[in-house]
Amino acid sequence: MNLRSLLNRELLRKLTIIESLYYSKEVVSVEQIQELNHCSGPVVLNDVASINDSLDFFSIEKKNNSFKLNRPDYIGIDTAYAYFLSQSVEFQLLELLLYEKFPTVKRAANYLFISIPSAHRILNRLSDCLRPWNITIQKMPLRMVGNEAMIRHLFYLYYREKKVSVKQLYPREETAAAAQFIIHAFKEANGFTHSSVMQLRLLYNFHISLLRLKNNHPFEEKTLETQSICSPVHKLNDQYASIIRQEYGIEWSPAIQKECLWLYYGKYIIYTKKQLEIAQKESKSIDEISDNTDKYLIYLKRNLQVNWTEDQYIHLKTTILNELIIYRPTRDFLYLIATQRYNFVSTMEERYPCQIQRLFKIYQRFLVENELEVAEDGVFNQIYILLTSCPNILEKLSYYKKKIHLLIISIISPTHEHYLSSYLRNNLMGNYEISHVNLYDYPEKEWRKIIQAYDLILTSFTLSISNVTKPILAVESYPSADRLKKIQRTIMELAERE
Repeated sequence: MNLRSLLNRELLRKLTIIESLYYSKEVVSVEQIQELNHCSGPVVLNDVASINDSLDFFSIEKKNNSFKLNRPDYIGIDTAYAYFLSQSVEFQLLELLLYEKFPTVKRAANYLFISIPSAHRILNRLSDCLRPWNITIQKMPLRMVGNEAMIRHLFYLYYREKKVSVKQLYPREETAAAAQFIIHAFKEANGFTHSSVMQLRLLYNFHISLLRLKNNHPFEEKTLETQSICSPVHKLNDQYASIIRQEYGIEWSPAIQKECLWLYYGKYIIYTKKQLEIAQKESKSIDEISDNTDKYLIYLKRNLQVNWTEDQYIHLKTTILNELIIYRPTRDFLYLIATQRYNFVSTMEERYPCQIQRLFKIYQRFLVENELEVAEDGVFNQIYILLTSCPNILEKLSYYKKKIHLLIISIISPTHEHYLSSYLRNNLMGNYEISHVNLYDYPEKEWRKIIQAYDLILTSFTLSISNVTKPILAVESYPSADRLKKIQRTIMELAERE
């Protein structure tokens, strides 16, 4: 699920234009954008002009009724997401709910220079979006209550997509130093080695948690009790404790430390096999999710003939678990407006359609056989995790027990057949074997019998032979990407007939 519906129409149209141009390999026509945004040609031209006037790193070039996106090589689509979040009054109002500086809708509306009815409409739309996650927006006083883990996770997603820097988060260097000291000590005590993504997540959550505590929104007491991790910093040195008191009005204590590192104390992030074993004993819901994940990985192993070492299995299992635990109320995946994971899977599907479609089928069969329901974004997220976490997944998806026999026939030059063989071996996946035959060594009446001995015939010329039941594909001298996809798809379709 995403919160793009909160963006006003103009911002959503502009975002759609930038995304379509960013991911397109070719120019995009005015008519294509009109169809995407359900708007007229003049509206498209106005949106493009506005983008060129307001976005520093993106410019759209119009030529022959089509558009092309220009940007520096070091700028990614994340810059556009951050820009539109910062420009959206809807998401500005969402951010105010974290700080709780304005107790009434009227005061929040005045701060944002919008009408009170507009503020109510935005809050009602936001409430509708967040209701499935058991999150409620109260208007007297103005605040967000309910599922505390998802509330904090929501603001983490907001900070991440808005690209809020550590310096913006902690304007005083001393505050950042205190947060980093506590997080580092926690990691050292538990033997955790975090990626930069996780380090940033902890720094975001440290700040968000203290703000929620400042406004009297703690976790329920039993939520943060676990025996699976060590607590290293029970007593913080006076300097750091004083900084937290000044910045957040909170006295540091073991309970506050648990709140700031709730991802671990609440068993929302599981890092090691030992943590997992203890978490399963402490939480019935985690034990259930863990069992389903084991079933899923066994199902994958059986369908893909894949073998993992114990370390690989635990890494893959905890990666899947950590995505599922936080989203367990809905079995959906939440993002605000960024769609990198969805686009990753979609781009992979364009390049490897057969493999990705096979993975989708395997996952969907597993859901049906185990009577599980997962929303569309949740399905895409699971496919993303497998593609980025499971070693050699594409090769496994391409492999079938049945070996496909390919015959290459080229009359371009004596060396072309061998070049084509080498090129295909480097670009095609699966269980196949390539052979060469010089048809002109045989009478034409024997050609059909020769060709029928193979599963797929690739030629550099038009080969028309009657009563041949095997597929024949004419291939360019240098095979195009589309032709490679066709050959790959044919190999996998033939293998599936085993």
